[in-house]
Amino acid sequence: MTRRLSKSCNQENINELMMAASECNVRLLRKLFREGATTSARDKQGKNVIYHAFANTPETKELVELFQVLGESGVDFNSNLDLDGCSALITAATLDWPEVVQILITFGADVNDQGMPKFGAFVSTDLSMQGYGDQVNQTVGDKDRFIFSKGCGQSVSPLLCAIMLKRQVITDILLSAGADCQQMSVGSFWRSSRIGACSVCDVSVNAIHLAAYKGEDRLLQKLLDVCQKKSLETHRDTKKPFVSCLSSEYELTPLWLALLRGETDAVKTLLAYDHPRAPPCLFGSGLYIAVEEGHFELAKILMLSGYNINEDMEWIESESYPTGNKDMKDFIRNFCCEPQALLIICRDVLRCHMGPRLSSYLKMINVPQKIQDLLLLKEILSCEELNSSK
Repeated sequence: MTRRLSKSCNQENINELMMAASECNVRLLRKLFREGATTSARDKQGKNVIYHAFANTPETKELVELFQVLGESGVDFNSNLDLDGCSALITAATLDWPEVVQILITFGADVNDQGMPKFGAFVSTDLSMQGYGDQVNQTVGDKDRFIFSKGCGQSVSPLLCAIMLKRQVITDILLSAGADCQQMSVGSFWRSSRIGACSVCDVSVNAIHLAAYKGEDRLLQKLLDVCQKKSLETHRDTKKPFVSCLSSEYELTPLWLALLRGETDAVKTLLAYDHPRAPPCLFGSGLYIAVEEGHFELAKILMLSGYNINEDMEWIESESYPTGNKDMKDFIRNFCCEPQALLIICRDVLRCHMGPRLSSYLKMINVPQKIQDLLLLKEILSCEELNSSK
């Protein structure tokens, strides 16, 4: 039976279809569609029927059926939920509704469409800022964070949102559906250090940046494998390394972010894939940041892996070290004074030239294992002696 709308609903231009969706009344929803209900209608605030469907929580069997009916009835899941340009797919990812995400994709939702979730004015890597802590069961510190704000006209991809909020199942669904892990989203980055706080707007990052930043090493390896395969297929003749191309306007490379956070596994994964690149930016170089944050083991691994320390010579020569640790300062001084062996120079040149194609190429031409280990930094990345330096 069709219900009578209240006066307030009529004033807001909320129709019966929107009410049925907001109340998860699947039976009424089916009836209204059979009678020819319009799927593209919006209320006075510009909200469509999908927006009202997201009023339900949590992801129940009835809710999944509701979205299935919406999809079967021709509702456009790529349409903005409201006047703020909110996205159905990103909202479902935010709420951690994997079955709904799958339905949205099945009925044509674009896995690479940028937008924002229905809830809140922003999305941030600092989960304690936006009330997702209970759902994700984790909050992060406030020394540094990415913020993507509606008010600044910023947006995120569904994949970036899923990684940011640690939605592992949804991340896998999006990747299986062809989500582009190299797609850039524009946000702001804020960091507090020993000399004060600093922020940069309009920083472009992608899924690999966020996986490295969050220390999601399993996911990081998966993303790099996907991108390496794509790079080999589409850029067979290019000499440009892959991972080093993943820098933002302010050179916040994935390696730089992993060094900042002290994510050892992520750092080693990135170094094993490509020649190290974490050049100076507004916040300092990758080496400077690692030393400043006290990640001495990672700083040493970075230097031994072919890192271009010439970009750091200004603060090294002026003895402006961001730490008082004598062992770390001595290590840097000795490293700068000692001549590099020809074998190491050749290794670094080859790694820089080949980029992420090196591993596949070595296997293809059947290079002896010892040479493979040298070129892929096996000895350095598995070294336990550096642990005592921390």
